[in-house]
Parts: sequence; structure tokens; C-alpha cells
Amino acid sequence: AQPFVLQTNRSLIPVANEVHWPVVTTSTSTNHPEASSGMEFCSILSHSPDKNLDWVNVKEDGLFEQSVAKMCDEECFSTPIIALRAQLLINDYITALTSTVRERIQPVALPETQAIVNKLVHTPVTSLRGYGVMIVIRCYDKVLGLEVFSKLKAIRNSLGLQYRFEVIFDNGDNSLSISDHFQKRLKIWGIDCYGNQGVGLCYEDLENLPCLVIMTGRARPNVRLPSSLSHIDLRLCHTPLNRTLYESDLSIINSYRHVSSSYRY
Repeated sequence: AQPFVLQTNRSLIPVANEVHWPVVTTSTSTNHPEASSGMEFCSILSHSPDKNLDWVNVKEDGLFEQSVAKMCDEECFSTPIIALRAQLLINDYITALTSTVRERIQPVALPETQAIVNKLVHTPVTSLRGYGVMIVIRCYDKVLGLEVFSKLKAIRNSLGLQYRFEVIFDNGDNSLSISDHFQKRLKIWGIDCYGNQGVGLCYEDLENLPCLVIMTGRARPNVRLPSSLSHIDLRLCHTPLNRTLYESDLSIINSYRHVSSSYRY
């Protein structure tokens, strides 16, 4: 119906079947110039516990938004709000990882982040074959995504978790790359990392590999995430101009049909 809409400015779709994004009812800050610049898509997607369902659970992190609002009031207005969000998210993941390893430290990370990190760190230990989950942090800005990747990888190594889970940077252009240790683990599981005509790894090859993926830029065409995907963190998807990318991310995770036999601990 798109050509008809463009020519006549009318739609053949009944109003009852139209889906509209909700109007913003929450604002991170009344002072920051970018705080109320349109719609905010800030949520965490997680697969339903029922492996037979294709739907996902969507959680809004109100505590994260409150923290962003507080930072907006304290920081200089020249700092982009997306940079403030990234700084808060990085610090939150670092705190969660640190409290997971050093149990004597009282966790002060946000509950949603702590739950994600706990699943990422503890699942490979409880699995007989070392199977784990995939966590995806979505960030449309490649430079900002690279900063998130570098800092989270550094804290992982400093905590001695470099063999527990992998940290992967996906810029949407090059093939995925992982360290030698996890390449050997995939080969044990029967996956040849570079046997597909030298193309390299794709997301489906990372099935059951414990990993934290920083996905930046546009999503890869025809990407299919593995069934071991646990969460997609969209708290860095703030800019309303990226609505198309946001809708694409929703379609990627909802289009996957789980195969119960391929995901087991």
C-alpha cells in the first residue's frame, strides 16, 4: 500500500489495524536540551522462559532512567545525552561484574543489569559442557560501541573472566572474531570457525557460546541470532531518529523460532 499512500496521502489499512508508537510520557530531565527530544526506546528484551514461545519479554528499566535524569542535572549541557547513558551503562556493568566475582562486595548495580551479568557469568559453570548464553548490547554509534567494548573487555580480563565468556565487537561490516580459546571450544563442539569458504563466523555459529556482544551500526542483513540468546540490552538506543533500526532489532529477536533440542544445559 506504500505507493498508494504516497500518491494519495491516504492508507488502505483500517485504523483499527494500525500500530502507533506511544507518545513520550517520561522525560529524563527537564533541563538537558536533549532530554525530551522525541520518543525514547529504552528497554531490555529477554526470551520467554517457555522455549516453545516465539515472543520476548520487554522490560523498562525505570531506575536506569532515573539515574540518567540525575546525571543530566549534574553534568554540563555540552555533553551529549547518549554519552551520559553510555557512561552510566558501562559503570553499571563494571559494578555488576565486580560484585559477581567478589561476593563480599555488596552489589550496588541496577537490578536488571545484575540479573543479566549473573546469568552470563554463572551459566557456563553450571553446564556440563560449558554452554552459556549470549547477551547483546545494542548501540547504533560505532565509536561509542567501541568504547563500551574496550572497557568491558578490560574489566573482564582484570577480573580473571577471560575464559568464562567472550566479549565480541560487531561493527556490522566485518565477520565476527573471537579469541583462540573460544575458537578451540567451538571446534570441540563441531563448529569450524573458518571452514565456510573463509567467510568466518556468523551469529548462528555462536550457539551456546557464553558471550557478550556489542552490536553497533545497522544490523546485518538476514541475521539470525542463536537460540542461546538471553537478553538484548537496548538502553543505549535513545535517539528517535533510529526508529527504523529499533523496529529492525525487534523483528530480529521475534522472528527466531526456538528449537528446544539445540539449547540445553
